[in-house]
Amino acid sequence: MTEGEGSESASRWSTASLGFRYQIIRSDFPFALSVGMAFGVPVQSGGELEYQPTILAAKTFRGAQIHASFVADIEQERPSFQYNLASVYAIRRHWFPTLEFNGRLLHGRGAFYLTPGLCRRFERRF
Repeated sequence: MTEGEGSESASRWSTASLGFRYQIIRSDFPFALSVGMAFGVPVQSGGELEYQPTILAAKTFRGAQIHASFVADIEQERPSFQYNLASVYAIRRHWFPTLEFNGRLLHGRGAFYLTPGLCRRFERRF
């Protein structure tokens, strides 16, 4: 392994993350709400502590669920903001089409993604 390869793999593990989440509102009225905080602790010298506050909300409308999450990544070099809006709708008994809108703002530049999906829930014991 060359010196360049070793320094590249070492930079991959620059931060260890530890966090918690607390559900403030557990019912669906008016909606479910959770908040959380994650901390990125540097494992190499010269690293900086990162903070990642999170807010999650969910609401059920008959057979559909709407989920929204907002995450700020607070660090000196690369602050960013991420958000996600997702919907899940139950069709039949085990099929759930999904649609997600994801976005991220990093250094004043935005990126957006629209992701459709289909989930299949198997039997309880599988």
